[in-house]
Amino acid sequence: MSMRDPALNPETRPTRPRRRDGARDREKETRRVEFDILVVARNHTSTDRVLEVLHGLGDHLKPAIKFTIDAGSKFARQLGRRLEEMDAEELPWEEAKSRQWDLIIAAHADSRLGELTGPILVMPHGVGYNRKRLESTGGEQAAVGTSAHELMSNGRVYASLICLSHEEQRARLCEDARGHGIVVGDPVLDRLRAGTLLRRDIRRELGAGRRTVVSISTTWNEYSTLGTRPDVYRRLVAQLPADEYLVLAVFHPNVWFGRSPYEIRHDFRDELDSGLVLVDQTTWQAALIAADIVIGDHGSVTNYGVALDLPVLLAVDGSKEIDERSPLAGLHAALPHLVDGVPFRDQIEEALRDHRPDRWAPFVEQLFAMPGRGLESVVNAARSLIGLPPVSAPPRPRRPDSIKVVRGEPITAHRVVVREQRDDPVSLSIERYPAIVTTREDHPTSILVIRHDEIYPETRDLAEIIVHDEPLSAEEAETWLGESLANWGGALAAAALEGGGCLVRCRDGTRVSARGDPTTAAITAYWQLVRGNPVTTEDFEVS
Repeated sequence: MSMRDPALNPETRPTRPRRRDGARDREKETRRVEFDILVVARNHTSTDRVLEVLHGLGDHLKPAIKFTIDAGSKFARQLGRRLEEMDAEELPWEEAKSRQWDLIIAAHADSRLGELTGPILVMPHGVGYNRKRLESTGGEQAAVGTSAHELMSNGRVYASLICLSHEEQRARLCEDARGHGIVVGDPVLDRLRAGTLLRRDIRRELGAGRRTVVSISTTWNEYSTLGTRPDVYRRLVAQLPADEYLVLAVFHPNVWFGRSPYEIRHDFRDELDSGLVLVDQTTWQAALIAADIVIGDHGSVTNYGVALDLPVLLAVDGSKEIDERSPLAGLHAALPHLVDGVPFRDQIEEALRDHRPDRWAPFVEQLFAMPGRGLESVVNAARSLIGLPPVSAPPRPRRPDSIKVVRGEPITAHRVVVREQRDDPVSLSIERYPAIVTTREDHPTSILVIRHDEIYPETRDLAEIIVHDEPLSAEEAETWLGESLANWGGALAAAALEGGGCLVRCRDGTRVSARGDPTTAAITAYWQLVRGNPVTTEDFEVS
């Protein structure tokens, strides 16, 4: 069924008389209210999806928009507080039931929605309907959002319209609901594609520079990246050179609110202090736009990464939760995996090198219909239920929200791997790995380099080099270098100077000055020292 179907086309439907609730306090409503809209929030994910489309209703529509919470989700913690922070009005469920609404919008399917009065628009809160969970479908072997258990109440389908991202999903709806389906595409994918114009700005906000940005996503539950391979985050920051890669962790809202943000930050404190960047669940779209490659599972973020034509590696096999009739099943059977036994860096570089544009286009076309028209289609579906004509122009997409992240403390100790490049003249390749998550066994020939503010005694005692990379005056630098070598047992120290350059002092008393980065100068001097060469420095850059 499409928007051209006479049964749904607002131009051919009789206009419903506006319903007014006599219990409303009109004295409070200084502005003119034309329609009463109820948003039913179930959890943070479903709320996010409805907010994606509300702003696009357009054409100077003046609705009263109220919210109510369909209680019972295990992942609704802080949902009421979120509505408060939005300055939205939340109605108790019993009050929402007692009123008549011109439009009810929900991004979840639940038989309790049948208790509400008014036309109901139901939409998915991710990439279509693909995930199987018997707990949600009442034991039916169906994708969440498609079962009779979810879509029917008191023997009838309560939803006036059920949004589908592709026509293929209609056949997977329970039989009674198929006539209620309407293909609208995916407004979130459209927003992501429009937002790619902001890629450079988002990467600048992250401080990514020239680094390769790896976005690793996880959905929730036992078959997710986090549920199956929780060590993959630590291993990524341990195996990827810190100056060449930036790793962003994108967690499903159910991960954040099934536990607590405090617990997550606590669990990942070592990874965060080793350079992992934890992306706030409300700004995952920006993380995807910034990415050079996506590592993930069967969650929506991974599938949006595929649709954005990014290289993708699967960290885990989520096929046990994918509806085998869905195109997603075929896509995930074809996607390459991030496997154990092969260095992660090699696999990532191979995926970047071998990526072919539009490689997964056939699957994307089966998952997402009406590209570029998702928001317009959902808005027009909603307006048709109110009795309004389609919008006069495509709604303006919202910019992706500015990225919000959780970072750890600055890295104060690195294991540094140095390799000679047989160029003419000979140059050095320097790779730095955070010492918190690596050992000398990981990099047997590495040098342990610490910053002046490293306070862990065991790390300080083992370090060969100490660096003060915050610029000092010449006098301060001389004092700090002398005190460091007197009170610490490493080989050499280096200090950045105000105005540029640095000073390097070896334990044998050798002192040299250098232009450029003090860490690189110190490593180069140490490399010469251990080979018995005269310690000299010139211009240095990390390559």
